[in-house]
Amino acid sequence: MVQGLSNFFDSNRRCCYALGVALAIGGAVALGNYYRVQVEEVYRASVELQTREHAADLQQWKSDGFAIGALSMLGRHTPSLKQVIQAHEPDAGLLERATIPLKTLSMVVGANHAFVLNRDGVVVAAYDPQGRAPLGLNVAFRPYFQVAIKGGSSVYGAISLTTGTRMFYMAVPVYASRTRQDQVIGVLVARFDGNLLDASLSRQYGEGLKMILSPGGVVLAASAPQFLLKADRDWSGSEFRDAVLRQFGDYPFANGVPQRLPFDSRQALVRLDGRRYSLSRVDFDWNDPSGPWTLVTLGDLDAVLPAEQVLLIKGLSAVVFLLLLWGGLRRLADARRHRRDVARIEQSERRLDLALQSGALGLWDWNVSLGIVINNDVWLRILGYSKEELDRTFGNGLDRWAGLVHPEDREPVMARLRAHLNNDAAEYRAEYRMRSKSGRWLWVLDVGRVMQRDANGAASRVTGVLQDITRSVEAQQAIVDNQTRLQSMIANIPGVVFRSLPGSVRQMIFVSEAIEGLTGFCAAHFLGGNPYRELVHPDDLAIFDRSLDCASYMLEYRIVTASGDVRWVYDKGQTIVVDGAAQYLDGVIFDIGERKAAEARVQQSRREAELATQAKSEFLDSMSHEIRTPLNAIIGMAHLALDLPQEPAQRDYLEKIDRAAKHLVGTINGVLDLSKIEAGKLSMEQVCFDLGELVDDVLLLVRQRAQDKALRLSLDIPAALPRRYVGDPLRLSQVLTNLVDNAIKFTEAGQVCIGVCQVRQWNDHLLLCFSVSDTGVGLSEEQQARLFNAFVQADLSISRRYGGSGLGLTIAKKIVQMMQGDIWVHSRPGQGAVFKFTAQLSLPRQRLPTLPVRGCATLAPPQLSGDAAGLCTLNDYARLLAGTRVLVVEDNRLNQDVLQGLLQRAGVQVVMVANGLEALQWLLAGERCDGVLMDCQMPLMDGYATARRIRDYPHLRALPIIGVTASSLADVQGLALAAGMSDLASKPLDVPAFYRTLVRWIKAQDVPPAGSPPALAETRPSAHYPGIDAALGLAVVNQDANLQQKLLRDFHDSHRFHAERLWQAHAAGDRQAIGFLAHGLCGAAGNVGATALRQAAGQLEAQCAGDADLQPLISHLSQCLETVLAGLVSLASPVAGQAPHASERTDCERRLRLERLAKLLRTHNAQALHLIDELCGQSPCAALLEIQERIYRLDFQQAGERLGVLLAKGGR
Repeated sequence: MVQGLSNFFDSNRRCCYALGVALAIGGAVALGNYYRVQVEEVYRASVELQTREHAADLQQWKSDGFAIGALSMLGRHTPSLKQVIQAHEPDAGLLERATIPLKTLSMVVGANHAFVLNRDGVVVAAYDPQGRAPLGLNVAFRPYFQVAIKGGSSVYGAISLTTGTRMFYMAVPVYASRTRQDQVIGVLVARFDGNLLDASLSRQYGEGLKMILSPGGVVLAASAPQFLLKADRDWSGSEFRDAVLRQFGDYPFANGVPQRLPFDSRQALVRLDGRRYSLSRVDFDWNDPSGPWTLVTLGDLDAVLPAEQVLLIKGLSAVVFLLLLWGGLRRLADARRHRRDVARIEQSERRLDLALQSGALGLWDWNVSLGIVINNDVWLRILGYSKEELDRTFGNGLDRWAGLVHPEDREPVMARLRAHLNNDAAEYRAEYRMRSKSGRWLWVLDVGRVMQRDANGAASRVTGVLQDITRSVEAQQAIVDNQTRLQSMIANIPGVVFRSLPGSVRQMIFVSEAIEGLTGFCAAHFLGGNPYRELVHPDDLAIFDRSLDCASYMLEYRIVTASGDVRWVYDKGQTIVVDGAAQYLDGVIFDIGERKAAEARVQQSRREAELATQAKSEFLDSMSHEIRTPLNAIIGMAHLALDLPQEPAQRDYLEKIDRAAKHLVGTINGVLDLSKIEAGKLSMEQVCFDLGELVDDVLLLVRQRAQDKALRLSLDIPAALPRRYVGDPLRLSQVLTNLVDNAIKFTEAGQVCIGVCQVRQWNDHLLLCFSVSDTGVGLSEEQQARLFNAFVQADLSISRRYGGSGLGLTIAKKIVQMMQGDIWVHSRPGQGAVFKFTAQLSLPRQRLPTLPVRGCATLAPPQLSGDAAGLCTLNDYARLLAGTRVLVVEDNRLNQDVLQGLLQRAGVQVVMVANGLEALQWLLAGERCDGVLMDCQMPLMDGYATARRIRDYPHLRALPIIGVTASSLADVQGLALAAGMSDLASKPLDVPAFYRTLVRWIKAQDVPPAGSPPALAETRPSAHYPGIDAALGLAVVNQDANLQQKLLRDFHDSHRFHAERLWQAHAAGDRQAIGFLAHGLCGAAGNVGATALRQAAGQLEAQCAGDADLQPLISHLSQCLETVLAGLVSLASPVAGQAPHASERTDCERRLRLERLAKLLRTHNAQALHLIDELCGQSPCAALLEIQERIYRLDFQQAGERLGVLLAKGGR
């Protein structure tokens, strides 16, 4: 096509020039006209905008303008105006007062006249500078009055009735009060000369002709006076008179109607006086009932763009078009020359392609002057394009090359090319990415050189070659990526990665940067020849050196850092072997300091936990002893009292005491058992036992309760089931007893059945299933779900009805789990319950020692006679125990009384000693003894140590020793057996079991005849003692006069110095010690029936907590105590006439007790309170009383210091 145009131009050159000139002139004219139209459109839009803004301002006059606002304020707040409106006939004074605000109003808003109208439209007050006040004039027909009297404000234009000129009126309502909610009583009007508005139209809102038309189309204000009082429509006389005549009054219009405006005000473009005007028309509202007013603006279009300016634009446009024509013709000529050059270049290119056809280099030739690039086929094949595709897609020249280069590489490559073109570089060489046809980015090596330069030295031709190096670059990049990835992995390993030469010093050839954070030395320190071994702690060098000889190793050792700190590290490595020889040692080193610290903390926590567990166990043991000891006394005393004759009510009370105490024992045992289980202190024995005997013993324990409720007990045990097993019979019977006892408790009628069956057997182990079924109240599913939780029963109502702590089933479940079994229940409400549990037992491989089900002995007990096998009453036990002599070793006086009473009831001769040292001395004296009852916890020498000492003597090794303990520790049984005791009895005592244990082990050397029961202690009437209520005292001991005598004697011996101790504490101001002494005396006085003394001690104890004076109370208590002690002098224990060896033994015992007290004070043990009381009661002295005072204040340190001084003096 270009070639055709070029040929046509060559053959018709004159016609082409003429046509070009004509087109240039025509285009210039069209462009000038177009420019004028565009400018005028912008001007018309601006005129329209100005008109709308002006109309909006005029519309605001009726409400928000300054003048209308002043009128409104004056009408609401001027009383004189309201008075003149409301006055029927205002006097001259009132009219004068009303004229003053009207005058002020006129001056402020620039009005020519101001007046006030009443509700009838009559002018009642007015101000006119020229003195033409139209008082009495009725203007009710005016629209502004009609709008204002209804509460609105308005603006109105008309011909004045008084002056006959154009006037504009602003009217506002006048209210009876200052609020607009009140009644409108008149109208306030301000009148303005129309010339003012004409001047305003000329000054504001830009240039142009402006005029304001009434709703009737009559011009009442205009910036050009020739348009005043002319109309935008044609009026007939009748139409004008009917419609708007009253607005203009008697104005002398020609022909009686206004003349027509010389243009149509509803056309957007009008001509006036031979000029074109842009007309803008906008309506605005002045609250005129006749309709909206109109603002019209005429903008002179001919003045916007003068004709001379339009002509100039057209001429310039013609010149531009002619220049473009000339340029196009020159371009056409250049194109012809270009085609010729291209043809020559293509011919040269073909020759070059033939030379490089067999090569892998792409050739390019850039003609800088022509701006084209020629590429050979190899260059095209590298990118995958054909020449046509390149030309069509990217064009030619430098732009095509830039479009193929990667955007990130474009600028750097261009910089190198420019440097060579400017002679700043010898050649152009660059590696960059180019986009192939497939969209893939290829890496290329581009090399070029300037082949020609012009006279000025500028490059005119550049030639070069292009080579595809994608594979080479990708291979290099893969190597770099692998190195980067390896370095990143090494950097992110939470330790040190190293490679060293094999050897004893570990010479590093590579080490990660993390080595600096670990050792304080940078990696270059080790790579520079410093061996790592120098950092190893000297104590760990041996294990470090041994690891170097291993193919792979893992070890932990310490290093010394650059700062001198010692750190634990974990080192793991492996030797790299090549061709059978060790080449490298690769490995990692981690900082394990935190782990080592955590392990240390764990070890410390474990030690603390073990100490806490030990402390808990000791606390349980101490609590068990402190709780069981008084319970033992309660149960024992109750048992002794039940053997005496009582009134029915008294016997009922005693039986209830006995049952309540035993129930409390069961609850305490449950709590302690649960604590031992949770602490892991409860162990399972593995001894041989008879299953039939175990079940029989369970039935024996519950038979009486079943008989009381008329329940039938039954067994369901297969005859083929083996009888002997290896396990823990004590714990097994504990679970069975609990389940059977619960079944009896919750069953009112019917039966309770115990069943046993074998589930499975493997080798010598088997799994037994025990079941206890009843016909009781049953359980719901919700109750079953929480049945085995600690301290939980079926529901609160059952708890209130049947009692219990809710621990039995919890303990049973834990014991069953310790026997590798499980426990569950099947039940429905009202249909009874079936409790089942499994236990893993073993069959005995050989004959093991058979233990009694309810016992703890390890020595084989003597075989009982047939009579002893069925013992169940006191007479039965007394028949077998009569005449025996038993040594009772017990430090607690109350427990001494209980044991002595139980033994004497059975006809046993009792020898009582207070500690193990006395017991050993008595036995070594050669006295006859058939058995020993030994308390396990005593001062001076406890029961375990005493038993071991006794077994040291050959002639005493067969002597039965029965331990008595209130301890709850799991290993107490083992301690007793290891010490050489024969059996163990727990406090509180189970009296029948206690007698059975005695019968099992103790036999008299000379037993009286079977028919001779032991002589029981006789009861004799109690004597009268001053200050003692004998009846009350006997009631306390269940009418046992002998026991009452003993308690009175003990009271006298223990409280002889009590008053002295009270006065010493009072002198020291120690109210706490006084309260402690009073509390103890109050309880002791109540036990012996000293009512007045008990009351006095109670009053003193109560006042110790306040600030009252205690001296009168102590005096009264001392008198009461003196009266009681004086009456008991005859019962005092003799202190004279003792044998000399007895005195020596007492001194030795006293010193041992003092040493025991010193040990308790050093450990801040509260048992020191009891021991000091015993010492002061036996042999009081000033030094001991001072020590007792310190102990009462819990000042163990000073008490220990005083005791040290006393011991240094020999204990005296």
